[in-house]
Amino acid sequence: MSDPVAKAGSSRGRWHRLSCAWRTVRREGWAASVRTLGSEWWFDLRRGTETWWPAAEIPAGGGDTAVPYQGVPPRMFRVLMAAVPSHCSRGTFVDLGCGKGRALVMAAEMGYRRLLGVDLDEELVAVCRNNLARIRSRSRWEHAEVRSEDATRIQLPTGVCVVFLYNPFRGETFARVAANLAKHGAENGNAVWVVYVNPLELGALEGAGFQVVHRVRLRGRVTGAVLQFPGQM
Repeated sequence: MSDPVAKAGSSRGRWHRLSCAWRTVRREGWAASVRTLGSEWWFDLRRGTETWWPAAEIPAGGGDTAVPYQGVPPRMFRVLMAAVPSHCSRGTFVDLGCGKGRALVMAAEMGYRRLLGVDLDEELVAVCRNNLARIRSRSRWEHAEVRSEDATRIQLPTGVCVVFLYNPFRGETFARVAANLAKHGAENGNAVWVVYVNPLELGALEGAGFQVVHRVRLRGRVTGAVLQFPGQM
């Protein structure tokens, strides 16, 4: 199964792909775009997955605070995850707004034993499950689950959780998620780390009590951050 707006035989899908490529060129320039698009293509080719093309629409029920899916750049993901203590791989990797599951795929390759993806879009959730199934023979996770669910209502697993966010939602939705993450982190026996790419709502996490332990800057702008809730196990 693939993104419904990016099917090979769909004229809408072709325009969607061209639009994605053109936005990449405008943002990064021609030379950098060739490298970026090439790495996107190679990521899926070597794994047999389909995580590339962003979703063209916000899922039903997402409201004006949701953001369409786009796969996280692999290099950025690895740089940020390197700032998370290695022992956390024995806990649960949680991707809120998981889309097609690229972050889940990379977390599995890094040795995370328990994976949980959450997204409102049922079609993207189906793609995500299929992508995880394709890498199952090369991974050693104990448990993997992908749910079509509202991130503000998610019940996090106990113990260590590494929560991944690639700018999945904004505003009130993000504030509610930040508060829930902090509440979970404050409970005895839990440890919550947040890996946040394109951290437009970083202030909401800091306001909820999280502390930034690592930042990535590009052209003077913070493009990624790793946070932890203080007083953890």
